[in-house]
Amino acid sequence: MSDIGPNGIPESRNNAALIGAAIGLGVIGLVVLLALVFRGDDDAVQTATSTTVGSSSTAAATSTTAVTSTSTTVPSTTVLSTTVPSTTVPSTTSSTTSTSTTTPSGGGVTPLAVAPGPGQYCYRSQEGESESNYRVTFVADGTFAGDGRISVVTDEYHAFGIEQFDGTFALTGATNATAEITTWVEADVQNNTASWTFGETQLATRNDVLTLTDCAVVDQAFQDVDGLEVADLFDGVTVRVLEEVKFAPGGTSGSVDNAVISGERDVYELEASSGQQMEIEITSLEDNAVFSVIGPGGFLLANEETSVSLVLPHTGVYLVVVGGTRGNATYEATFSIS
Repeated sequence: MSDIGPNGIPESRNNAALIGAAIGLGVIGLVVLLALVFRGDDDAVQTATSTTVGSSSTAAATSTTAVTSTSTTVPSTTVLSTTVPSTTVPSTTSSTTSTSTTTPSGGGVTPLAVAPGPGQYCYRSQEGESESNYRVTFVADGTFAGDGRISVVTDEYHAFGIEQFDGTFALTGATNATAEITTWVEADVQNNTASWTFGETQLATRNDVLTLTDCAVVDQAFQDVDGLEVADLFDGVTVRVLEEVKFAPGGTSGSVDNAVISGERDVYELEASSGQQMEIEITSLEDNAVFSVIGPGGFLLANEETSVSLVLPHTGVYLVVVGGTRGNATYEATFSIS
């Protein structure tokens, strides 16, 4: 994959992608990111034991979740695992990951001599129908973290990118920050180290200059059609079950039986590729269990559903979050990726 161009989309001279082999920002980095972005809301987390989706003879060691294999077609991706979603999704790596470092420029922005005060700062740029939206949260020691949404619209194509980043503030010539960035654009995932410049009212990233903007405006780029985003799924709830499950050899689907009490959420993690189809169905004794689907980089794809069939937009890790609509819910969830 190429470097991110002026419009935020990778150019041809640096093709590659990320996900799978090395977890990009990783679960820990993600928890740090979300702790910053969402002001440190803590979820009480209990870790469940690992479960393997196997044939009918396979037992889940020390786990109460029964897992069964339901197919024998070899998928391009067969891993199903779980992570701690502190309001967003962990960055991951794939066999097509690339890493690069960009040359400092400053983008013509006069750099601040000291880091912005602790808090969230939102930036936006727009040219025609193309736009970039960034949310950056600084803490007292000058470190920062955040996420971005990039949409590029031309006569030839419409591309959508997601970014997660963290970094440190240090004045160095024309620039004053170094950011470690993971970018998802369809099947491509890229890791970059870039020099940024924070100015009084602007942010110069690798190849774009964004203007300080009201966060209420920028937040819309991170929300679904109902005005919800990933943080809302975990507001005031506890993540109770954190499983790592794998399909049986040659399998493309599996199921889990579990129960979740009011105020808690069960989370399942599936690794998949752009263009694959994911089907999820959940049934419950009292018809009171639903799930939401979060894509790589924290993109909310479905909310409070009982059945979905999705063509996946990006390569990476997808989270399925299960909860009850009223009271406790005993459920069976079936997943398939093809």
